[in-house]
Amino acid sequence: MTDRYGDNHEQVESFLDVACSLQFEFVEPIVAETRSQEVRDAQDALFAVRFSAARHSAVESASRTLVRTLREEFPTPTTAAERVVLNSFTGMLNSAVFAFASRPVVGDETVGLVVDPFASRLGFEWRSWGVSVNGDLEGHRG
Repeated sequence: MTDRYGDNHEQVESFLDVACSLQFEFVEPIVAETRSQEVRDAQDALFAVRFSAARHSAVESASRTLVRTLREEFPTPTTAAERVVLNSFTGMLNSAVFAFASRPVVGDETVGLVVDPFASRLGFEWRSWGVSVNGDLEGHRG
């Protein structure tokens, strides 16, 4: 069964729920961990995955809502450098939501490059459950 987020909808929804608790002190460390070319290549692979227009819209909307929720809780950046860091963070957060929506089309290594910096700070174990290569849901929320 699929829903508006695709075959991995339960994990997408679970990540959206826990990501709302991200703390501002995690912004800079997450950005620092995701600056490598390897991560940028993983992002490119994620955004190359083709979704239906409805699914893409649903995932994009969920990501925007999450970003808006966090930005309302975070302090307002006062310098250009702070804005750049926060924009990088929200871009990576958007990529993380798309990463979960892209499983199992892309491999866990690609997903992990984008997701692990968030998941480790949230205590969100995602590799132990999710979708198999044939799209069947398996495992439990972590």
